[in-house]
Amino acid sequence: MSWRYIFIAFLIIVILFIVLFVKSELSSDVKQIRFTMYKSEAFDAYYHQAGQDFETLWNKEHPDDLIDVIYEPIGGNYRLKLNTEVVANTLQDMFIVGFPQQFAKNGVLLDLTPYVEKYDDWDYIDQLYPQLVDFHTIDGKLYGLPLNLNTNVLFYNRTLFDREGVPYPDQTWTWDDMRDAAIRLTKRDAQGRALQFGLIWSMRADRLPLENGAQFLNDRKDRCIIFNERAVEAYRFYGELLHKYRVMPSPTEEQSEHGSESFKNNRAAMMFGGRWWTVLLKEFSDVDWAAAPIPIPPCGYRSNFMNFNTLGINAKTRYPDIAYKLLLFMSSADQVRKQVERGNAIPIRRGVENKEYFFKDPTRPEGENYAYLAGIENAHTFDDIYPHAIQMEEGAEVLNKYAHRFINQSITAEQALKGMQDEFNALLDSARRPVHTAKVIPFLIRFLLIIVLPAVVIFIVVRRGRTRKRNHPAGVPCTFKSLRHSLPGYLFLMPNLIGFLVFVSIPIIFSLVLSFCEWNILSWPPKFIGFANFSNILGDTENFWQFVFNTVFLMASIPLSIIGALLLAIVMNQKIRGRNIYRAIFFLPSFTSGIALFVLWKWIFNADFGLINIGIAKLGELFHTKWQGPNWLGGGALITLLDN
Repeated sequence: MSWRYIFIAFLIIVILFIVLFVKSELSSDVKQIRFTMYKSEAFDAYYHQAGQDFETLWNKEHPDDLIDVIYEPIGGNYRLKLNTEVVANTLQDMFIVGFPQQFAKNGVLLDLTPYVEKYDDWDYIDQLYPQLVDFHTIDGKLYGLPLNLNTNVLFYNRTLFDREGVPYPDQTWTWDDMRDAAIRLTKRDAQGRALQFGLIWSMRADRLPLENGAQFLNDRKDRCIIFNERAVEAYRFYGELLHKYRVMPSPTEEQSEHGSESFKNNRAAMMFGGRWWTVLLKEFSDVDWAAAPIPIPPCGYRSNFMNFNTLGINAKTRYPDIAYKLLLFMSSADQVRKQVERGNAIPIRRGVENKEYFFKDPTRPEGENYAYLAGIENAHTFDDIYPHAIQMEEGAEVLNKYAHRFINQSITAEQALKGMQDEFNALLDSARRPVHTAKVIPFLIRFLLIIVLPAVVIFIVVRRGRTRKRNHPAGVPCTFKSLRHSLPGYLFLMPNLIGFLVFVSIPIIFSLVLSFCEWNILSWPPKFIGFANFSNILGDTENFWQFVFNTVFLMASIPLSIIGALLLAIVMNQKIRGRNIYRAIFFLPSFTSGIALFVLWKWIFNADFGLINIGIAKLGELFHTKWQGPNWLGGGALITLLDN
C-alpha cells in the first residue's frame, strides 16, 4: 500500500512539472502566434478579429505552414504583468510596449531591421511620419512600429458657447483668445463654488513647455535645458488660468469631479484631448460638441504631441518572420483605417491620399478632422523628453514632483523648472557614471563562502556537539550506525527543508545580494554597485524619515502582534460571559481554511477538468496518444489509453 502512495505522489510531481514547465502545442502542424495588448472592452473585439483575419489570410496563402493566432489581453497593471512575463520567459510573440528603449536595451525586443531589408519594406516604413520612425529607431536599428496615432485638439461645447454668445474656436485662436473665452464661460456661485468651468487642461509637466516651443533637451539629448524663457512663460500662463482666473478645476475640485467628467456632464465649456475622446463623447448624446485646432501659443506656432501605442516583437519568438508579418498587418493602412473609422485614432501615414477617408468622416462636420493635424509638422514624442540613458518612469517622477508643488503654489514657475532641470541632469549624470559591473554570480559565491558557509559550519558543529552530549554518554562515540538509523527522519524532513531553502532562505540571501546591485528585472546579470543604494537612501532628505517610519512600524508590529495575541489568549481564559462564543469566533478561521483546502484538492482530483488529469492528457500529447486520467475520488485504473 505504501508503494502505491509513493507512486501516486511521484506521478503528481511529474504531472505538475509538465503542466508548469513543458510547452507543447495542440498540434505539431499548427504554429501558435500569441499577441497581447491592454485589456479594453471597447477594443478587445477588434484586436481579436484582426488576429483572426491575419490567421485566415496567412493560412490561405500558406496551406503547408498553418498558424493559430491567439489574442491574450492583459488587464490591471499592464507594465508590471508584462515585466513578469519577461522574467518568467512566457512573453507573447508580439506585444504593446509603452517605451521601447529600455526593452530594446535589455534584449527583449527583436531588431526588425533585418526583416525590413529581407522583405524590402522600406517604402512601407518611409510612409510613416518621421517622428514615429525616429522614436522606434535606437542606435540605427528599428525595434517597433506604431499601432495607432493620436494628437490633441480643443474640444468645445457648442451649447455653452451659444448660451454666453462666445464665438466658436477656430484656426486663428491664440492662448489669449482661449483665456478670454474661458473667463466668460466660467460660472461660480457667491461662495466661489464652481457651477461651470471654462476650460479643462490637465497638467502634463513634461509636455506643457513643448507646447510653447520650448526645448526640453539639448541637440545631443544628453542635457536637460527646460529652465528657459518659453517654458517659464508656459508655466506662468497655466498657473494664472488655475489660480488667478480660476477657469479650471483646482486640485481640491478635481477630487470631487474629474475635469473630463465635467465636460461630459455639460459643466465645462472646453477641454484638451485626443481623438480617442470621440468614442466616449458619442455615448453622451446630450453633449453638443465639436473639435478645433489647438490654439497658437505665444511662441507663434503650434507644436502638437504624438500619442501612440508601439507594437514590438519578442526577441525570443520561435517564429520571427510570421510575427513580423503580423506586426505589418496590424499597422497596415487597412487596419489603421478600421481604428480611425472607430474614432480612436488618426492616420499614421503622411500624404493626403492616406487621409482622404479621414477628412470625409460622415459622422462629423465637414473639415473638422483637419484640426487633428494642426501642428503635426512640429509634433513631439517622448523621445524629445526622455533620453535613452534613463528610464522614463524615473524622469517622469522628477518632473511630476515639481509640477505638483507648482500647482499647489508651494513654489514658483522658475523654481519648479530650475528644480526639474537640476534633478533631471543629476539623473543623467548618474546614468553616465561608470559603475563596477562585476557579475553577480561571482559576488554571490564570495558572499556564500565568506558569510553563509562559516555560519552553517558553526551551526552544524554546535548542534552536533549538543546532540552527542545528549544522546551519547562520555566515551561512547557517534558511529555511522547511529547516523544510519536517523536517515529516515532526515528524509521525512527533506521536503520541509527544501521548501524552506527555496522559498525562504535563498530569497532572503538573494534580496541581500540585490541590495548591493542595480537591477531592473529585465536585464541579467545585475550590476554590482557596492553601497550606492544605501547611500541614495541615506542621502534622500525628502523621503528619509518616511523610510525610517516604515522600518520602525514594521519592526514594532512584530512584538506588538505577539503581545496582543498573548493578552487576547489570557482574556479568553478568564471566566467572562460569552467566553465560548468568543472562542468559537476566533477559532472559526481554522475551519474556513480547511474547507478552502478541501475544495481546492477536490478540484485538483476532479476526473473531468482537474489539474492532474489535464496534465496526464498533456503528457499523452507529447507521445502523440490520448491519455485519460482516472476517477481519483472513486477508484479505478490509473491511466486509460484511448483509441485515436
